Amino acid sequence: MAKFPDKRARVCLFFRTLFRMRYKVTLVNVECLNQPGSKLVWPTHMAVIDPMLVFSELYKYPLQPFVDERFFGNKVFRSILKVFDSISVPNLRKSRNGLEQAKQLNNLCLASLQAGKTVIFYPSGHCTSDGKESLGGRNMAHTMAQIMPDETRVIGVKIRGLWGSCTSRYGRKGTPPIFPTMFTNLWKLFVPRRKVTMEFEDITDLVRSWQGLEKTEFNHNLEEYYNSKGIDEPKTR
Repeated sequence: MAKFPDKRARVCLFFRTLFRMRYKVTLVNVECLNQPGSKLVWPTHMAVIDPMLVFSELYKYPLQPFVDERFFGNKVFRSILKVFDSISVPNLRKSRNGLEQAKQLNNLCLASLQAGKTVIFYPSGHCTSDGKESLGGRNMAHTMAQIMPDETRVIGVKIRGLWGSCTSRYGRKGTPPIFPTMFTNLWKLFVPRRKVTMEFEDITDLVRSWQGLEKTEFNHNLEEYYNSKGIDEPKTR
């Protein structure tokens, strides 16, 4: 008898059923997630919907996410996030203890990797505003590349097909609120599904070759990797 999915997988499958009504998702080389040992998963951030799409498609994989602390303030979100063993990420720019909190986050991430978990976070920390992945002065990817365990694999994920969508920043000054935006665009369920591609790649050797680089150069190299195929053609439908 087939084993009934656990609570985490059931939540993912529920959203996967909903999202498949709007998106036609193709996973490329997702098998690299089957490698043994701990993993760092670093996706691009094209739209506010892509974290939910990633989790709904990767329901077979126990990803541990880093999530903005503001989502923990909502009881519904908080109950779902606990199912995923999520780690709350404070807004370090608004915190007086930003450096100390950043150190704590790095330690939490390291502990998860040492425990053999698959940790996912977005190196840029924000949705793109121009179709390009930009890390700016972000620290976490650079820091984790220096201290991650020897057996940890780094998986890059390039997401294409969401730039120009209603949940992206295309043509907007700011990031659209995810659920109000989705509800006001329900009519798009009746148009052809949007094609989305998630391309997975083991970039461990590449990242390890950048160890020792200053943060600015490390981030620049990671940006070049993400943007190597050019800006995704914006599609508004």
